[in-house]
Amino acid sequence: MKRGRKPKPELSPEMRAYDRLRKEGAYSTIAVRRRVAFFAAERNLDPSETNALLKGRRLTVGDIGAFSEKHPISLDWLLGGCLQGRLRMARKEVAPPSRPSKPIPEAIQRVLATLDEKERSAVLRVLSVLPKNTA
Repeated sequence: MKRGRKPKPELSPEMRAYDRLRKEGAYSTIAVRRRVAFFAAERNLDPSETNALLKGRRLTVGDIGAFSEKHPISLDWLLGGCLQGRLRMARKEVAPPSRPSKPIPEAIQRVLATLDEKERSAVLRVLSVLPKNTA
């Protein structure tokens, strides 16, 4: 009996699209930098805002995160070349990423209730920059 190739499992349409993009090199550093340059030219951004992403050998997560927080940009388009993400950006459906807030302990909530609005916002600002193990 002749043995043939094993059939490949069927992928969902989304996974087929991402697989096709991967094979075509859409996830490469060069392609990501090309999309950053395109975005910067489209929005007339100052070159100092994109220097960290366009220069050097590597793209760091911190630089990409800082850029995406400053500008509402679809990360699936920026990092993967997904055109549906680009369409969401054109329709202004992309919201800037929000950081999950930690629940405030009950004792701190009671103290915050006694403060006026200006003092309360100052305390919350300080609590947001404290290291995780001290808050």
